[in-house]
Amino acid sequence: MINHILLICSSILIYEFIRYVKFTNIIKSNLNIYQKILKLFKYKNVSDFRKEKLIFKYSKSLFTLSIKIFSILILILIFIYTLNLLSQSFLNLIISIFGIIELSIIIIIYHQLKKKLMPNYSKTQKFLHDLVLSKKFINKSLFEFEKMIYLKNIEIKDQSHIFITGLPRSGTTSLLNFLYSSNQYASLTYKSMPFVLSPNFSKLFHKKNITKKERMHGDGITYDINSPEAFDEFFFSTDNEFIKNQLLNYLQLIGLSQNKTKYLSKNNLNYKRVDLIHSILPNSIFLIPIREPLQHAYSLLNQHLHFSQLQKEDDFIRRYMNYLGHNEFGLNHKPWNDPINHQDLNKIDYWLEQWCLFYQNILNKYQFHNNCHFVIYEELTNANYIKKLLDKINFDKIENIDLNYFKNSNKKEIDKEYSIDIYKNASRVYNDFKEKLILK
Repeated sequence: MINHILLICSSILIYEFIRYVKFTNIIKSNLNIYQKILKLFKYKNVSDFRKEKLIFKYSKSLFTLSIKIFSILILILIFIYTLNLLSQSFLNLIISIFGIIELSIIIIIYHQLKKKLMPNYSKTQKFLHDLVLSKKFINKSLFEFEKMIYLKNIEIKDQSHIFITGLPRSGTTSLLNFLYSSNQYASLTYKSMPFVLSPNFSKLFHKKNITKKERMHGDGITYDINSPEAFDEFFFSTDNEFIKNQLLNYLQLIGLSQNKTKYLSKNNLNYKRVDLIHSILPNSIFLIPIREPLQHAYSLLNQHLHFSQLQKEDDFIRRYMNYLGHNEFGLNHKPWNDPINHQDLNKIDYWLEQWCLFYQNILNKYQFHNNCHFVIYEELTNANYIKKLLDKINFDKIENIDLNYFKNSNKKEIDKEYSIDIYKNASRVYNDFKEKLILK
């Protein structure tokens, strides 16, 4: 296993080194000079003296280029020999037929990723994302190697890292973008894809930026390659032991990639891990938004219908969301709680019942948790409320942020029939939040 990890990492580093020293340009220059020499011998109208002079000039260039080629190859061999010290059988692998084939495949895939990787996915990009995201050992291998290269002893354990979590369609993405715009936090962005466990290696791709465009949800929220997004479920979907041992390292690597010491996460599943994360990061802060239940259920239903249709038309969208743990809606939807009376995902009552079960459990479990702050979606357009929120999360750069950032997307009328009894129960839970909790 260690040999294959070294082979993957060495292939990428050798590739980047060859690009950095412009090795292909040196080879092309070398070949061009040979072609000029051959053509020179064919010219009959050029004097011998002139030919001799040009040959001497070309020979000097060839010598210089040959020294460069030789030096580059020697450095690569020294690098390979150094890796062989880590594993005595690595050299045997890399010179074997299997090793040469594996190395070639890795370099081809990596080259295609650098060349093609963009937010709009072609068939090649879909294939590469399927390959990289479905095989966690690739990302984990690069994660281990990235730690060896980039990890530093930086104290981040006691920082006020922020974890936004809860049901989708409650303002979680708007909160993420709002706080990230302050430039005080590091977060995973679209640049991190598909190597989400290796944020510093991901920077080597030099992905082209794009004009901001509306995201697939069709909800008016725009993004570009530098926008933060909910990608860290790829890390948290591992086992608890791995999270305990590696979370600090992972956040350090993300912080180092953006020269920050505080991490900002939006992950709709981290409500399950509040105690685990808090045990590792004692000053971490959890923001859990809550939205008026009928409006929220209506938005969840519409997104479920929307993504179900998109995924039927393009199965890559379903696979992509599944890789990243986004099963909130669509064909791969997973309920937050076992349904009791309502099973039909295409009816608003299913989503209202899920809303009740989710927030009643959250209220019971975390209402007295000092590091959990419940955020009322409808209050986010209130600048004074935002100031209270920023004070709760120890944010002291208020001049860096737009207090009028948020927009309320609630509809005036809901054109769906719904159960009055479920809605009354949901409204009671919602009012309990508003009455009992901080940030009123």
